[in-house]
Amino acid sequence: MLWKVDPLEMEFLEADPRLQALMLYADWWSGRQFGHELLVTDVGRSQSEYDRIYAAKIAEGLFFIGENGVKHYAGPRPHLADPLHGIRTRAGDFGVQHGGLTGAGRLLMANARRLEEHLSAQFRRSDRKPTALLHDVGSGQHLHVQVEA
Repeated sequence: MLWKVDPLEMEFLEADPRLQALMLYADWWSGRQFGHELLVTDVGRSQSEYDRIYAAKIAEGLFFIGENGVKHYAGPRPHLADPLHGIRTRAGDFGVQHGGLTGAGRLLMANARRLEEHLSAQFRRSDRKPTALLHDVGSGQHLHVQVEA
């Protein structure tokens, strides 16, 4: 696997072991199918990063009140480790090419869809949520993968 920034590798090593296995499998499968490693663009995410990414959801009322009356995003946060309960980060993102952007490890959109379908079929979740989800939360398409809580 390739890392968008160096600290992601440490976040990956501290993530849920099931997530590590899923991401390593995705990288292996991508190498066999598409001939290249995947680019990891996110593993851990702080509450402030969630607040920035989902500012529109906070404005729509999906928030909780934190210290000093600050509104924080209150939706799903699979990237956020919870040190109080010992929950390890259980989600990661892989880069996907956007329009004319290119870069090592970024999946072509068609390949990202194939990987999304393959991971969700091979690693079915008991909660019926997709294991892989190709989506955009405001910064361009990426392939989000996650294991059950």
